[in-house]
Amino acid sequence: MNRWLGCLVLAIIYPTRVLSQQSTVSDIEKQIPHTFKIVEFPLDQGKSQLMAIGDTIASTYSLAKLINNHTAYESYVVANYSSVKSSHKLTPGMALREANEAYHQAIANDKVFNRHFLTMAAYYLQAQGITIKHFEPPAKPVLTMPALMQIASRFFERVETAPNGRIIWHLNQPGIAQSNYDPTAQN
Repeated sequence: MNRWLGCLVLAIIYPTRVLSQQSTVSDIEKQIPHTFKIVEFPLDQGKSQLMAIGDTIASTYSLAKLINNHTAYESYVVANYSSVKSSHKLTPGMALREANEAYHQAIANDKVFNRHFLTMAAYYLQAQGITIKHFEPPAKPVLTMPALMQIASRFFERVETAPNGRIIWHLNQPGIAQSNYDPTAQN
C-alpha cells in the first residue's frame, strides 16, 4: 500500500516540477559568449585571418542541444541580426585569447542579436517545458497552406506530376516568368 502511495505521489509531483522549471533572461545571456569562438584561418604567403565561428558548449548548459545541433542557424542569426561585425573587432596580429574576449564582450552587449537569440532560446525552452521568467516571446506566425503555397510559388514551379504522385519542381530564376499559384485550381 505504501509503495503504491509513494508511486502516486511521485507521478503527481514529478511532472509538476518539470513543467514549472524556469530560466531567467540573465541565465540565457550568460550562455551567449560560449556559443562562439575565434579561430585563425591560414591564407596565402604566411598570412592568416581571425574569424568567429559557432562553437559547441557543454551539455550542462540549458541550451546545449539547441546550440550544438543548430550552428548553421546560429551563424545565420549572427550574420543577419547582429550589429557586431567580426572584421571590426578582430585586428591582424591579435592574440586568439584577446580576440575571443573582445568578440565575446561585443556579442554579449549586442542588443539586436540578444533579442533574436533570446527569442530563439525561448521557443526552444518552451518545447522543453521551461519558461523564461519575465520574457514572453513574440507569437509565431501562422501560415495557412494557401498562403504558404503562394510564397513557395515565387521560388518554385511545378514542372510535372509523375504517375506515382511525385511532383517535379523547377527553381524559378531571375529572368524566368514567375508562376502564379491558384488555390482553387484542381490538379
